[in-house]
Order: sequence, then C-alpha cells, then structure tokens
Amino acid sequence: MKESYATSAGASTGNGRAKKDGPDPVAHKPFALTLARLIHGYRVSRKSRSALKAEWNDLAEFVEQSQGLTTVEMRAEGVATFVRGWMKRKDKPHAKAINDAIGQALLDVVQDGIGDEPDDGLDGTRERQSFLSGILGATTFNRTEFRLQWLIKRILVAGQPAVVGAPKKSMKTSTMVDMAVSLAAGLPFLGSFDVHEPVPVLLLSGESGGFTLQETIRRVCKAKGIDVEALEGYLFIGDALPQLGNDVDLNELAGFIKEKGVKAVIIDPLYLCLLQGVPGKRLDPSNLFDVGPLLLSVSRACLSAGAAPILVHHFKKNGAEPEAMPELEELAYAGIQEFARQWILLKRRKRFEPGSGVHHLWLTVGGSAGHSGDWGIDIDEGVMDDDFRGRRWDVTVKTASEIWDAELQGKQANQAEKAAKKTRETDEVRAKRVRDDAVSASCRLAEVIAKVGRPLTKTEWKDALHGWNSERFGPALSFLIEHAMVEPVKITKLTAQGKNQPYDGFRPTTPNESRTEPDENRTDSQNPAQTRTEREPDGIGASSPVGGGTNSQSGSQPGSHPKPTIPAKGESRTEKSPAQTLPASGWSMEVTR
Repeated sequence: MKESYATSAGASTGNGRAKKDGPDPVAHKPFALTLARLIHGYRVSRKSRSALKAEWNDLAEFVEQSQGLTTVEMRAEGVATFVRGWMKRKDKPHAKAINDAIGQALLDVVQDGIGDEPDDGLDGTRERQSFLSGILGATTFNRTEFRLQWLIKRILVAGQPAVVGAPKKSMKTSTMVDMAVSLAAGLPFLGSFDVHEPVPVLLLSGESGGFTLQETIRRVCKAKGIDVEALEGYLFIGDALPQLGNDVDLNELAGFIKEKGVKAVIIDPLYLCLLQGVPGKRLDPSNLFDVGPLLLSVSRACLSAGAAPILVHHFKKNGAEPEAMPELEELAYAGIQEFARQWILLKRRKRFEPGSGVHHLWLTVGGSAGHSGDWGIDIDEGVMDDDFRGRRWDVTVKTASEIWDAELQGKQANQAEKAAKKTRETDEVRAKRVRDDAVSASCRLAEVIAKVGRPLTKTEWKDALHGWNSERFGPALSFLIEHAMVEPVKITKLTAQGKNQPYDGFRPTTPNESRTEPDENRTDSQNPAQTRTEREPDGIGASSPVGGGTNSQSGSQPGSHPKPTIPAKGESRTEKSPAQTLPASGWSMEVTR
C-alpha cells in the first residue's frame, strides 16, 4: 500500500525514498506535506493552507475541487497527472523536484503515521481563547459596565459589525465614501447625521477602480468643504480586498487596524472576498454553516483589533418590489441577515433617469442596539462633461413620513387638477351645448313666427322644437333672454266669452327694435310693426307660409328672421309700446323690453 501511493505520484525508488535528481525536493517539504494531508483527506491548518504559493496552491485547489476522486489512490493519481503535464510545459527540473517532494510526503504520511494537523486558532499564530472565559456569574454580569457609543448618530454604533445592503447600481460605494469621509472628518454623514468626533477609517473598495474612487472622494470632500489631504492619518483607502477566509490576510488586516488606530473598516463588496482563501474545502454561499464561521472570523479579527467591520453586500436579483422600502430579507447569501448586528439598506424609490444625474433613494437602518429609521435621500451628482469632470455631490435627506406626505399631497393635487380639468371640460361642453341649443331655438322661433305671424307662447315654442324637454329648453331660453336674443311680450287673446286672456310670448330681438322706434312708413321686411299689422285669421291664410303661400308683404322666410343682437352693458331696459293688434282671432300684443 505504501509503495502504491509513491508509485501513483511517480516518485518512488526501490528503497521507498524519492530520488534526489535535480533541485533538492527538501525545500518543498512543508508544502508537499500539506498537499499529502489533503490527498489523504486529513485536516490542515489555515496557516499551512494559506502559506501555499504558486504551483502548490494550484495543486491544493485541484485536490479540494476534485469531488469525483473519492479514494486516496485516485487523488494521488490525479495529482501525478497534473504534475506530469507541468514537466512537459514548464521548467522540467523544477517540476520534477515538486513531483519528488509529493512522492516523499505521501510515503511519510503513511510511514510516520501523520494525520490531522492541529487547529492553530483564529489568527493562525496562537491558540483560540476558550469560550469558557466569557462566562460570568449573575452578579458580575450585572455589575459589568457595557457601554455603547455612536460612530454616526442614529445610524452606526461603534464596536458592532454592520452590513450595508442594496441592489446593484444603487449608490452603495458612493454612500460609503460619504460615510468614510464623514467619520474621518467628524462631519455629518450625508449632511444630516452627526458624527461626534473624527475617527480613523479604512475604506477597502474592490469594484470601482482608482479613478472612480478618487473622483468620488474629491467630490464628497468638496461638498463638505474640506481638502482630501487634510484627512491624512484619518482616512485610509485601498482598492484591493483581503481574502476573508485567509488567516494571513486577516492577521495583516488586524495588524493595520491596531497600528493606525482604525475604528471602522468598510469592505466593499463582500462577495469578492468572503469565500476566498478558505483551506481544505469548497464553500457554498447558500449554506448558513459555511458562511457563518467566515463572517464570525472577520468580525472577531476586526473587533479584537478595535474596529467595527462594515461589510457592503448586494441584494438578491429577484427581490421585493423595485421601488418599495428595502428589507433585510433581500440580502443575498445565507447567514448575512443573521450576522448583522446593525444594518444600513439602500434602494431606489424612483427609477433613475439617465442623463439627469439625480438619484432618489430609500435609506433604512436598524440594529440590535435598538436604533431604527427610514429616510428618503436625493443625491444630485450632476452630469459628467467630456473631460470626465463636472459632477458634484449634493445630498438632501428627508424622513420617510415627509416623503410620503409630499407624495400624498402631490397625488391629491394631481387628482384635484384632473377633476378641475374634467369639470372645466364638462362646463365647456355644457356651455357649448347650451349655446348651440339657443341658436337652434332662436332660429326655430323665427321660422314659426314667420309662418303664423305672431309671437309664440313658451309652450308653443317648446312644442315647435319637436321633442325638447324642459331640461334642454330651459337653459337655452335663459341664455337667449340673458343675451337679449329674444324678448318677452304680453299677448292677449279674446276668448269665446268675450274676455281678454293674457299669455306670455316671445319673439326674436331685432337690432332696430332694440334701439329705435319702428318706422311705420317703411314697407320692407325690416319694419316689424308693419308686418304685425297684417291681418289673417289666426295668421293662416292664402298668403301665410303655414297655408303654403308666401307673405309677400312681410318678406319673411323660415329661418330668415334677423338675428338678435346683445345690447350694450347697462342698456337693458323695460318699455311699453302701444298695444298692437295681431292677425285675427283677437290676438293682441304688448311688448316688454
């Protein structure tokens, strides 16, 4: 069995020891032993796994990801094939030295009984402190002073891990730049949330790149009225991210925090560094048991060094409604929601209009310390010019209730305007209909009067309009009277009993009649007085239009009666003209103006 391991690695000799041709394989012994443990399925420490460099790290990842190779022999043969490929493509003596070191390490694991490597603790250099050290009695616990302090009032508590979450392209990095500058300068975050005092801050951003990060920091500093270089010793910026599963990186991060006195570490974004550098296994981001320990490790590394870790993370792609208030449940990955002791969530409350440079966001915060709140943020960045300049950083913050009240008032105002517009349109339509009806009624009145030779009573006029009801006739009549297009007259009729029966009648108003007395010497149709003195029984006879003939003296045709005009303002008056006799049947008329 021993010989088969070495043979499968391609490096055994007759005495079970590797050949010494080429570079000395002893230099590779620590790395080969780590790889041999992985091949055998034994545990390796984070320190040993993190120490693997170059080709050895590639081989370790091959073993860790070779899920189909279920036996030691299969994994050893896979590694041997991997190394033989190197020997053809790379420096042959160097590749052979690696090959021989692996073969020797595989034999040593079996011959020397090497198994799991001891756990080296959280930081890779010292033993992990026992959890028992944190157990206190009730009295001691009660008398212990646990104090909280704001880093940013109402937003961020010192000494507690925080998660910043938002959908993609929702101003996460820019907002974190404002946070970093505000903390370093001791100025209000977003211009609204107080920072008690300046504190050193480390901003690690792995997505934006140097130019964008620099340009954003400059804009934010200009908006706050400070110079970037004035923050020396308080603001530290990096565009590379640590591997949060790598103890070496965590140790270096903790060392930097202690050295510079950093109180807040912003790591943006989490997905680029969380699952990197984890030795011995592949991690599933959807598995709470894989992600949880990693978050605990980075949290302990930062907090033990004196800084609050602020992890910037993305929302799920298929989250809640796009413009609804952000929720903690929208954070991607398992374990992030559970890990967060405090959270800052961003989300667009209105769709971004390209070319405007204006962003309308929701800001939701909360934490186990008891703080919470919802705000609306409007960020005006302006529009970039052809030289990649010209943008700004202008932020307005309002409470969510103010935003909702403004939106409600806007909706109500919009609804009121729509209702008023509809009312105006309805009134205009109604007024036009009344005007049109008034013209039709006036023309019909003139036509019938031209036939019967006398004014009409209201009932006769309405009946002559064929089907008009009072709801239609009434407004038209009022319009005609109001605009002096018709004039009321008193009509009397001699009854069979020899009595005069009075009636209210109407006739069109003519321009001459509204301003001058009739000229009785004229014989044309413009002299209504002369026309009214013509007598025919009931206005119906051989010369009456109703009877089929033509009234040659009146010259009137249906619809040809002169259109009345509206008298000038203040000219309306009531007069009485001498009683005039209408054609036959005892009709007589008294005009009331």
